[in-house]
Amino acid sequence: MVGRIITGIGNGIITSTIPVWHAELAQAKTRGKFITTELSTNVGGVAVAYWVDYGFGFVDSGMQWRFPIALQIVFALSTIALITFLPETPRWLLSHDRTEEAMEVLMRLYEHEGVETAERERLEIATAIAQERLSQERMGNKGTMLGVGSMIMQQLTGINLIT
Repeated sequence: MVGRIITGIGNGIITSTIPVWHAELAQAKTRGKFITTELSTNVGGVAVAYWVDYGFGFVDSGMQWRFPIALQIVFALSTIALITFLPETPRWLLSHDRTEEAMEVLMRLYEHEGVETAERERLEIATAIAQERLSQERMGNKGTMLGVGSMIMQQLTGINLIT
């Protein structure tokens, strides 16, 4: 049960943050492909997990539960190892007043388009952050609570059981 709770929380964190990370780092022309690939991979991983669980349901030993947990650990460790090489998003860096680091990431993202494109993107992100902060001051946490509430309601409908 503890393993299920830990892996469930981990999967929840990954499925809620990776699409946002992709959306903030991918250029508009490739953003849809990246996010679709990530979500398809997630669904494929769920299918593999269910088939592994089903297959090991016929095993009459400790491997029945040990192998499925160990298989998850392989993917978790590879994710942890690879995540150390990923940059923070320019949006996050700019929202924490780390402009130089944000420009470094933007320059890598737009190395073929040039400095002007990276600077224009930085200005757009900075403007969006300023507007979001102004909106947050007026609305409080209503927008966040709406997003969190809709995700909670989605999970309470039993969609995971249907999947």
